[in-house]
Amino acid sequence: TDVGGKFFIFKEEAFNWNAEAGYRLTIENRFSGQVTQHYLRIYTEANRSWTKTFSTKLDVELLPNLSVTSDFQLNGEVEGSAAISEIFAIKVGFLARYRNLPVAPATRTTDTQFTTALVAKF
Repeated sequence: TDVGGKFFIFKEEAFNWNAEAGYRLTIENRFSGQVTQHYLRIYTEANRSWTKTFSTKLDVELLPNLSVTSDFQLNGEVEGSAAISEIFAIKVGFLARYRNLPVAPATRTTDTQFTTALVAKF
């Protein structure tokens, strides 16, 4: 659950940049039991339309843990979208998630995800 505010740093037709700040309550169901954690959330996102048919997005999110001060999470994503018709677009993205203290038995601190999607706009 998140609560917070959003601020537009720069907003025009071809380029938008905003920032968000807030609080996140996370309840994780683990094998050892339920864990409740509290985070600050700092997020920024920039969108750029290069042409009428091609755009990009970059976002970064920092989550310092208020319950366990040595723990934090850092997420970042870059994506591109290209129109292939008036209705359909192809979207390609790369997401990286870093967790300073992974939940046991995990030992890796970073997860990555590459996605492609066909997007329909109605």
